[in-house]
Amino acid sequence: MAKLGVTKKILGAVIGLCLGALGATSAVAALDVSMSIAPTYINPINSGDITAFRITLANSNPASSVTGIAFTDTLPIGLKVAGTGLVTYSCVDGFGTPIGPTGSVTATVGSGSISLSGGTVPVAAGGGASGRCDIDVEVTSTARGTVQTNTIAAGAVTGTDTGPISNGTQAVQTVTINNLNRPVISKSFSSATVVKDDQTVTLTLTISNANNPGVDLPLNGAADTPAFGLRDILPAGLEVAAAPNTSVSCPGGIAPNFIPSAGDTTLLAVGGKVAAGGSCTFRVDIVGTTTAGAYSNSLTNIVNASSDFATPRGINPASNASATLAVQSALQVSKSFSPGTAAAGQSAVLTIVLRNVSPSRALTFTTFTDDPIDGIGNAGYGLKVGSPSTTCVGGVVAATAGNLGIALTGGTLAANSSCTISVPFVGTLQASGTPQSFTNTIPEGAVQTSDPSIISQTAVASVNLVDQLTVSKTVSPNGSVAPGNPVQYTITINNYAAVPLTSVTFTDTLPAGMTALASVPAPPALSGAGCIGLTDTVASAPAAPTFTIGNMPA
Repeated sequence: MAKLGVTKKILGAVIGLCLGALGATSAVAALDVSMSIAPTYINPINSGDITAFRITLANSNPASSVTGIAFTDTLPIGLKVAGTGLVTYSCVDGFGTPIGPTGSVTATVGSGSISLSGGTVPVAAGGGASGRCDIDVEVTSTARGTVQTNTIAAGAVTGTDTGPISNGTQAVQTVTINNLNRPVISKSFSSATVVKDDQTVTLTLTISNANNPGVDLPLNGAADTPAFGLRDILPAGLEVAAAPNTSVSCPGGIAPNFIPSAGDTTLLAVGGKVAAGGSCTFRVDIVGTTTAGAYSNSLTNIVNASSDFATPRGINPASNASATLAVQSALQVSKSFSPGTAAAGQSAVLTIVLRNVSPSRALTFTTFTDDPIDGIGNAGYGLKVGSPSTTCVGGVVAATAGNLGIALTGGTLAANSSCTISVPFVGTLQASGTPQSFTNTIPEGAVQTSDPSIISQTAVASVNLVDQLTVSKTVSPNGSVAPGNPVQYTITINNYAAVPLTSVTFTDTLPAGMTALASVPAPPALSGAGCIGLTDTVASAPAAPTFTIGNMPA
């Protein structure tokens, strides 16, 4: 019997040990992970704005902490760590007592992942709250109009309690990025042309956020990549003027840093913010430095919508900003014939005007030759020069050999002034009775000055040379008419002589079957200023009437 009692005690001890083992088994830790938007942060966000994920690790074991916790949260491609990266990493046990966090959180700004190594989640309260650690990390996205889903998969968070453990369910949190409209960039010059070196023109650049009336538009700052919000690389031949006269206007926003210096060829607007529904305008004075060996050098200035504009919102304008400016030399040249149609053998005048459009400096002429003035240079016909004259101060002008052209030597021309060369000439037709047109061209660069970089302008003018009298005829109606119906002829006579003519007579022999009408439906009539005294023989010679004009003015 005593032996039996011992056996019972041993059995009781064995049973007690078994029960203790079963109790320990039921207390094995439960490691959990969840994800949310951190307090004070928002969702949805506008493109480029910052929100934050809160990753919560929980331990439901009241007997022991979970140690050696590790995970890597690979963000969706449209999200990246932003702002300060890791905002907080804090832990409390199940009783609400703060416990210093362990391990290392890696959340590098600009990267696409959040990771923890060596972490510890404190114990839970028996029958109460779990121990927990909260990790808050700031993120952003420029994937406007999308929903980004961040997932930590089941089994991705690992740690150790009495043995290896991991999370049994996944953690998911979405971020919605609002769709914003693209900004608009534009640019313009205050004038279509500018005089090389001596004149400035104002360049205006504008960023418009009018299409987003509820959302502002920050611009990249010095610490961003690229380190500017707006860039304008001026084309060769343009630079900031000696006095830039810079201004920036951003009503309701924050003015960017825009401080171009004299001689700069790249303009940068850095930082700042365009107000919701507003715009920012930048102005600076520009000077042209070369005409590239020509009278006028047309330059197109482009701000590229992709490479020259940057905002943390990741939104680029839909199109480039472009403006064209012509850099011109100071020396303009023009010319004209008077009259535009001249009579052979009569005197007429070619006038050449030289104009200095520089606002600040005078020009000194060296040589200028316009030979031949008719573009042909034939000794037997064409335009022959008389005695030319000039108003160019200090200049001397003379006819060239054979009186075919003119040559100017010396002379000065003050800023913002002009002088003329008057060239009288007499024209001769190559064939009498055949009108002829002569074109005079002064090529680009023909007027030489003491400054070889000043290239004079091309000038072209034409004159028609005719006999002293020309005759032309028109008919109305112009086409078929029924027999017996009237037809009206209009005969035009031009007097290109230098003096009035009297008793100008001509005979008009009509085609067979046609007869001039003396009075019905109307008698012959004369028009033209100063033309008087028409007589005719329509009544006596209706098939070939003769008309006489008593007086024709010059």
